[in-house]
Amino acid sequence: MPVLLAHEGIDANKADNDGRTALHFAAEFGHAAVVTALLGHEGIDANKADSRGGTPLHYAADEEYVEVVTALLGHKRIQISKSDRDGVTPLHSAASFGPEIVTMLLMQEGIAANKTDNPGRTALHFAAELGAALEQTMCMHSCRLCNFGVCYTCFQGRGCIDVNNADRNGWDSPS
Repeated sequence: MPVLLAHEGIDANKADNDGRTALHFAAEFGHAAVVTALLGHEGIDANKADSRGGTPLHYAADEEYVEVVTALLGHKRIQISKSDRDGVTPLHSAASFGPEIVTMLLMQEGIAANKTDNPGRTALHFAAELGAALEQTMCMHSCRLCNFGVCYTCFQGRGCIDVNNADRNGWDSPS
């Protein structure tokens, strides 16, 4: 990898026919060392979206790769709340499939917790629908800081989710 990245004229942002770069592939397959090397390459676009609008952070959150998510979050230009073409953010993916640690990492960095996808669902909707185990991360009580009802207590109320936020179909998140 270092030899390729050091080669004059190498384009680390070159995409395949689906718009995926080497960083997308490294993130999807959990290669933290490769992700770190690519992020260190001058001019790398850590937010480049593929043809579906997915970024490397979407792929890492989808696949539950804590080390890769951590490396991407450490990049100075990372856009953590970027949506794909369906309006899905990395937090939606983490809340659906990922372990609590990925959700917690994204929340700690200040991701937009109440951002909705195209049908109007928040990350909490995804977690409730798909049965993700967020009990250890979330507490169902009235948050003293935001009055939304659900807060990520490990971050003292930062990144609160409004459980009264109905989706566009009128469905509310469970309270």
